[in-house]
Amino acid sequence: MLTKELLIPDIVEKTVSEFKTFVEQKKTLKCVFETVAGNLPEQIQVTDDYKIHLPPSYLAFIKKFGYLSVKSRSSGQTGIISFFEPSSLIGLCASPEFKNPSWNAIGFQRILNDNVENYYCFNHLVDLGNGEFEIVRYFHDEKFVLKKDSNPSSVNFYQHIVWVLREFMDLYQNED
Repeated sequence: MLTKELLIPDIVEKTVSEFKTFVEQKKTLKCVFETVAGNLPEQIQVTDDYKIHLPPSYLAFIKKFGYLSVKSRSSGQTGIISFFEPSSLIGLCASPEFKNPSWNAIGFQRILNDNVENYYCFNHLVDLGNGEFEIVRYFHDEKFVLKKDSNPSSVNFYQHIVWVLREFMDLYQNED
């Protein structure tokens, strides 16, 4: 349960609304916002003595809209966009140089499909302010190192979700 209600910016609300309408009009796509049963955990347990608080914008989005999943109706391909509970990926997006699990990124969204282990992740080592984390990409076939230094182009979750949904609509605008 969120300790403090966070207002979702109008741009996010508007983009989600446009996205839902866009996907509904596509015969080949199906959009699902899966609501969270029970209380949404505000933190995840990485090890017995190490917890990470999830970004407030992510928690507010999931609480309001649920976990987003877009699937292909025709091919059955799942996870064109796929959010999932971050605790399901503890340790998967790890910096191989570090044995300490605190150096693991926290995955929250698949990139492109469920068949490849590529994820958008929270870099909890870079706090962008107000408990928001930098978002990084993890690709299964590239060297991955979680850094403590913020990238000048770092975005928070709200900026990320608006970008993802708009990119998706641009990519699939010519699909039926």
